[in-house]
Amino acid sequence: MKEISDPRQSGVSLERPGIDEVRALVREGTVSLVLAQDRDRFAREPAYHYLLRKEFEEYGCRLKALNDHGGDTPEDELTDCIPSTGSPSTNGPK
Repeated sequence: MKEISDPRQSGVSLERPGIDEVRALVREGTVSLVLAQDRDRFAREPAYHYLLRKEFEEYGCRLKALNDHGGDTPEDELTDCIPSTGSPSTNGPK
């Protein structure tokens, strides 16, 4: 187990040191699961999240977040790529 973070980096881009390190570890084939607290820690854009998921699958690695909907059906994968609404960090009064 290894913790990797991207302090002060936005999930808007996939060009971040932390995600680059994660992708390199996945390509080595020694990682079976990448877990984050929230899906938007991987990528904020649904298309980028989908690309990461497919890239990791090529190496036998699963991409999961604590706020995923839980299933592995195509429908679950679709909803897991859609950003959550109602997040206190992005919506509503602070």
